[in-house]
Amino acid sequence: MTDTMPPPTPSLTPSPTPAAAPAEVIWAVRLLWLGLSIATAQYLLGMDAVLEAMPPADAPGRNATLVCLLMPLAWLVVAGGLNVAIARGRNWARITSLLLAAAGLAAQIAFSPRPEGLQGLVTTAGPALNFAAFYLLFLTPGRLWFRREAATVAV
Repeated sequence: MTDTMPPPTPSLTPSPTPAAAPAEVIWAVRLLWLGLSIATAQYLLGMDAVLEAMPPADAPGRNATLVCLLMPLAWLVVAGGLNVAIARGRNWARITSLLLAAAGLAAQIAFSPRPEGLQGLVTTAGPALNFAAFYLLFLTPGRLWFRREAATVAV
């Protein structure tokens, strides 16, 4: 009898060095963070108007106003978590982020007033950056990086 084990099969061994993120993925993650930064600035700048219009503590509409304040904040946290997961090469985060961005854009088109001038430019900049990032994540060689067994962090 021998005390040595047979060599492991190639399909079961992890690659010795993780695959580095391609430039497309690095740029896409940067664009997603930039879009999230713009959304955060919009949220913080728009909070003044919401706080001024907030009903008194005993008014019936107060809870709805608080929900309107907290929902975007929760979305910013979720989007940040998805950005981190995308940078780590998680395919589920890439798909989830695309679906949530598409739903958010549809809601923005359906329910938001049409801002003009600088406000209109800032309002459309975030979704434009997101969809440029999704182009890099889904329709370029960057998409192949999400199909590998091991990867390094993109940012």
